[in-house]
Amino acid sequence: MITKSLGIQGGHRSGRYNQQVLVTFELPDSIWAEHIALVGDFNNWNPITHSLVQTHRNENWHITLCLEPGRSYRFRYLIDNEEWVNDPDADKYSSALDSKPCSVVVIPFIHEQTPKPIASPA
Repeated sequence: MITKSLGIQGGHRSGRYNQQVLVTFELPDSIWAEHIALVGDFNNWNPITHSLVQTHRNENWHITLCLEPGRSYRFRYLIDNEEWVNDPDADKYSSALDSKPCSVVVIPFIHEQTPKPIASPA
């Protein structure tokens, strides 16, 4: 499963806001593995930098990344450094660097809006 939500970095003091999309990648707890890596365009296909976690027994494997809007990212999961798996809930599919099929997550553009500061009580 892939879920997306708006994330805003920065604050009203700096006057700058960096809008990003928080994307959670999730695999079911039924996958028996010692390690699952999220590998793709966002980490130059490095199998070490983005590990999914399973914080409790019978909890899904998951990781949340902060990704730039208006882009698409190719990715796959690497289970125990042996088996490549695509996400059945991917937005679409493409080819990876090795020409094999891979998942794609599409991050939509965010309408440019600067969040309004909370007014202080009069």
